[in-house]
Amino acid sequence: MKHAKLFIAIAALIFLTSGLSYSQGMMPPKPLENEFFDGMVGNSSGENLINGKIHKENVEIKWDLNHQYIVINYSSQNKDNAEDRYQGLGIYGIDASGKVKSWWFDVWGAGNASAGEGTISGDKMQITENSPFYHSDNTYEFRDKMMIVTRKGHYKTQDGKEIPFEDVSKFTRNK
Repeated sequence: MKHAKLFIAIAALIFLTSGLSYSQGMMPPKPLENEFFDGMVGNSSGENLINGKIHKENVEIKWDLNHQYIVINYSSQNKDNAEDRYQGLGIYGIDASGKVKSWWFDVWGAGNASAGEGTISGDKMQITENSPFYHSDNTYEFRDKMMIVTRKGHYKTQDGKEIPFEDVSKFTRNK
């Protein structure tokens, strides 16, 4: 009962404040225009060597929420073991100062969700992401008609040990 009252109070507050914002003439910003993000949008596939195993990768990237964010749906599967698979969902946007903001969610659950920040310069985007269980410096770039994603960082084990990793994904646009 206590939770129901709290939920109703929060829902009423959201309803009242959202109506107030629109009644004062506030509108969402114009759709974001960014050539780098535009270049990422679409369906691509590739392969990556992860923990000594070749994984087939697929990524679907699209604009969402009034063209304010790109949403990245990523999946990979070990070519030799269908049980060894991964899925992640990324949301990337650009703030008023031009910084890239990122959030990453995956099959490891909410405790592993990361937030990141970075920049875009020409054909290259660099983002540093952190979560309670990993740190990663990521570079996205367009080269040779591919989107190349390089990640370097470390995972943190439950006992506090850090395990370094480095991988490169090369995505080719699906037709």
